[in-house]
Amino acid sequence: MRFLVSDNDRNALIDTKVKEALVKRAKAGGDKKNESNRLKKEKTIELWLKHRRYSYAAFAREFYIEIGVNAPRTIENWLSAANAKDM
Repeated sequence: MRFLVSDNDRNALIDTKVKEALVKRAKAGGDKKNESNRLKKEKTIELWLKHRRYSYAAFAREFYIEIGVNAPRTIENWLSAANAKDM
């Protein structure tokens, strides 16, 4: 028994497979790119728990170079977001 598949169905199937492959590659690339930021965020929270300061800004100004970010505000944002999630 032979089933006939229209060209439109075949093209739709190919388009779906290509899109799935592209999404998979993009996700893998994004994960690799963001890995260093995840590590920096973890280090930030670890340092915050060891060396609390009276404010996120004070902590950020003191530790942003050690953590390896360009601006203290990045650290403030990370700590604020982590606190919102109950650090």
